[in-house]
Amino acid sequence: MELTSPYAHESVPNWRDLNGLHQTEGDEARSLSLGFTLPSTKSIALSPIFFILVLPFSLLLIVFIRKRGLLFRYNSLAEKSFWRDTVEKKLAADKEKIPKHWRLDPEVITWAKEQPKVAGQVIENLLDDETRLITNTNPRELIGQMSQGKLSAIQVVSAFCKRAAYCHQICDLLLEIGFDLALTQAKECDDYFKNHGKLIGELHGLPFTMKDQFHIEGMPSSAGYIGWIGTFEGKLDSEKYMKSESLLVEQLKSLGAIPIGKSAITNNNILGYAVNPHNRNLSTGGSSGGTKTVLSIYVTAIGLPLTKENQGEAAIQALRGSCFGFGTDVGGSVSIPAAYQGVYSLKPSTGRISFRGGVKIVAMPAVIGIMGPSLDALQSVFKSILSTSPWIRDQVVTRMPWQGLYDGQLPKRPDLAFGFLENDGIVTPHPPVARAMRIIKKAMEMAEIELVGWYPPSNSEVANIHGALARGDGCLDVWEALELSDEPMTPELELTFPERRPVPSMSVVDYQSFVVRMVAFREKWNDYWESSFERTTNGHPVEAIISPVTPHAGIKRVQTKYSGEKSNIPSLCLNAMLIFLGSAYATSLNVLDYPSIGIPITVADQHIDEIDPKFKPLTSKDAEVMQTYDPGEFHGCPISIQLIGRRQDEETLFAMAKIVQDAVDKLKSTGVDFLHC
Repeated sequence: MELTSPYAHESVPNWRDLNGLHQTEGDEARSLSLGFTLPSTKSIALSPIFFILVLPFSLLLIVFIRKRGLLFRYNSLAEKSFWRDTVEKKLAADKEKIPKHWRLDPEVITWAKEQPKVAGQVIENLLDDETRLITNTNPRELIGQMSQGKLSAIQVVSAFCKRAAYCHQICDLLLEIGFDLALTQAKECDDYFKNHGKLIGELHGLPFTMKDQFHIEGMPSSAGYIGWIGTFEGKLDSEKYMKSESLLVEQLKSLGAIPIGKSAITNNNILGYAVNPHNRNLSTGGSSGGTKTVLSIYVTAIGLPLTKENQGEAAIQALRGSCFGFGTDVGGSVSIPAAYQGVYSLKPSTGRISFRGGVKIVAMPAVIGIMGPSLDALQSVFKSILSTSPWIRDQVVTRMPWQGLYDGQLPKRPDLAFGFLENDGIVTPHPPVARAMRIIKKAMEMAEIELVGWYPPSNSEVANIHGALARGDGCLDVWEALELSDEPMTPELELTFPERRPVPSMSVVDYQSFVVRMVAFREKWNDYWESSFERTTNGHPVEAIISPVTPHAGIKRVQTKYSGEKSNIPSLCLNAMLIFLGSAYATSLNVLDYPSIGIPITVADQHIDEIDPKFKPLTSKDAEVMQTYDPGEFHGCPISIQLIGRRQDEETLFAMAKIVQDAVDKLKSTGVDFLHC
């Protein structure tokens, strides 16, 4: 007989079968070396003392153990005490994956980590001329040069691997490093070009990185969990370990693209705290991935999705560590970090990019987002992925090829109208974000493109709907992953599991009620969008909506006990609540399943972006959120806006984004000072 813990995947043998002490009921026990004979189990069971003292005490002990979450997988306690050794061994092994001639001197690393900003001049000055030139070249131009034989894939991949190695050493961004695999694949690309006189595909020789939530053959996957190191998603001796590959990776390789590494996710105990390369005092910008932020603590405290944000990937793109990168988005996890790092992003609708073979995520469908240096780069990657017909092998993907409706030409501008969402009626954007919106408004007006004020259904219920659908399962997958190594919980996870045990999952009836609310919310939004024809001069609904990505200029770092400081969870939750109130600008799009494209516009300036003395808050919470803004702390932080499109109509959205970008570029070319818009 075996007793199975509800918190375990392995069985614990019955105590009667241990150490040869098993006996039939009523038999006398064997004499032990201590020199006395144990009474029979029957006599113990009949003893009044057993019922009066031992049994109640045992029950209390069991309750205490369950309350403290001390029931865990039946593993060796000796093994669990060495999670730090596991991390040290992994980090040492990862260091060896960086060629010696790409390793920075310790003094250089220390110096770089002391700089308030490493994006731009710091990282650029560390590079040699050839590496700097190649890695700052637009991906389309790199393809052109490789197709003409002016550059080899080996040259391109070597340059980006070297730059990524530098980025990792000064910012701790890569959970998995695959430079050797990348160089091998680059040689295969060069051999193919030499033998056939053409490129393998549209993405031939372009290095990319991706969030460590995808499997790449020959490369481990830890997803930030120590218990997953050296395993396949926590499973020992799996035939899939380092042999499995996500469908998206297969598609990219078939196009000639080359993976060089996987970026850090979540606030993990492997790499620790990721910082914004534009301002080390700020987070890379998300809930619980890569950094500790007040937002992440509130998100888990109120039951919102414990998503693994793509801060590491966004930071790699900000430092140009690869040509483009991929992340997953459940609640702004692509668009928000990309906005804070000043890179372009696409968050598509569900059913557009395959997630088959990826690491399990939250209940709400995750979408695969793309980050990169330009709209052109994002469109090329998205269009190329669709050319592989991912719906053939993944039935979750909608059968919708790229139509080429706007290839070579854009719609006539006088016939267009855009919705303009200045604020959502709940939280006012911080001054730098409001200025970015004014820049867009001025640019569109100069281009004679109609803007229509946008006042959609309130985002007030987004948090409840999104949180329930994204984490109605009680985060059991996270709990089980943590149990494997007994690694310490981050403050975010302490709030997710306040009783140090799995959170009860939502009932099917309750879950369905939130699905009904989500559908109703979508219908209200769609009806409002369709009715916009009544307010446009062309008599048609608006093509897209211009909106802030988030009202915040940036997210401040939170010092916790894991970074050497004492944490104050209650006060962090209060501050985090204020931060979250504005994230519905992005989170609502996951509830609506609308695609969005993030476009960098400007940077925060402490001398210009001050709070208007005449500011009148929209709500009491709006006033509290505005109090979190400090011009000096957010100085130099990139500011983006987002363009929102109709569900699964990314192709039209790209065309509209190019129109907006062209308008902004034209405005800038006229000499207009963006700082004083």
